Amino acid sequence: MSGYADIIRDAVALADSLTSTVQDTVKHYAWAGETSLDGAQYPSFVERKAIVEKKQRMMRLENGKEVLVQASIFFPRPVPATMKDKFVLSDGTTGPIVNGPNGLMDPDKQAPYYREIWLG
Repeated sequence: MSGYADIIRDAVALADSLTSTVQDTVKHYAWAGETSLDGAQYPSFVERKAIVEKKQRMMRLENGKEVLVQASIFFPRPVPATMKDKFVLSDGTTGPIVNGPNGLMDPDKQAPYYREIWLG
């Protein structure tokens, strides 16, 4: 299986390098828990480069539900993320994660080759 994994890994790395000049900086706030007084806690952020498409459109989830998407964020590399994290685009746009973090899993590394996130 690692032959195919190597091909996919190389293809994602190539996509990352070919799009590096058009990637935007996104702030990634990792969810750190909740408190009864303040709600969700996001103590700090990490800046990450990503391919960002800011386009409002209706998208259908796997369960058939349609959701309004404000932007899609594509990280052409493994990025640890959960549905509770928060992402802020360079222009300040943010919203709830309505789908993702998705990504084809690399069986050798037990991590995704890439991540895609839709903001609602």
